[in-house]
Amino acid sequence: MYNQQFSLSNGHNDHYERIIQQLETEYPQVGSLEEQRQIEQLISLGFEWEEAAKLCDLREYLYDNDEMRERVANDSRMHFARWLYQNGEIKED
Repeated sequence: MYNQQFSLSNGHNDHYERIIQQLETEYPQVGSLEEQRQIEQLISLGFEWEEAAKLCDLREYLYDNDEMRERVANDSRMHFARWLYQNGEIKED
């Protein structure tokens, strides 16, 4: 089950706790404790459970997959985008 000690911010704990309790009964436990926290955070931001789970899967695929990391490391467009970001030409808003 989800870690009940995890506290959500923005003063909406009761509302989100009820949502999480409802989801616990509808959906099985997913992945590690860290992944559960990420899903809870995404739900608190307004994502549906299915969307949050898909985003976590995508994140795992992109960041934890050796082949994808190698592709990104060798992609000259990614190097250029990183350079633009580091030099303040594009922002993460």
